[in-house]
Amino acid sequence: TDQQLIDSGVDEMGAGDYEAALDLSLALLDRYSYAKDAESLKKLPPNTLGLLRSANLQVQSAASAQQYFEETGIRVKPIGNGVSAPTLTYRVDPIFPRGSKSMDEIVLVNMIVDPKGVPQNVRVLRGVGAAVDEAAVEAVKQYRFKLAMEHGKPVPVLLNVEVNLN
Repeated sequence: TDQQLIDSGVDEMGAGDYEAALDLSLALLDRYSYAKDAESLKKLPPNTLGLLRSANLQVQSAASAQQYFEETGIRVKPIGNGVSAPTLTYRVDPIFPRGSKSMDEIVLVNMIVDPKGVPQNVRVLRGVGAAVDEAAVEAVKQYRFKLAMEHGKPVPVLLNVEVNLN
């Protein structure tokens, strides 16, 4: 089923097999590639739109983890199963373009928190507009975190954060 594809992709991400996670998510996205307009989206089976959103987020997360691995040789760990979540210790408020603060929108940003607590590979997963998205990314790049730990050692982890415009 579609949910099994997503679950398998999550398992592959957890095992550090980013390419397999990517393949599973892309298979799901490809299965529903015909749904590109409002009318065809309405014809999707129940819950499929949510699954497609999950698959799309997973594709982007897996690509980010794979890129980090290729650059550093260090595998990104999923939070859980003995890996603690990083804790935000320093936050910068974004400087949004004039007029955007009145919007009640959220930019979803994905990053890797490296073993020093610094955001890497920061990218927008769900944006609201180029200028606002860029302001959110620039702010998140300045965040600092208490390290994610596994067996007492710092490890890089994937993390999504929501940047609120109000």
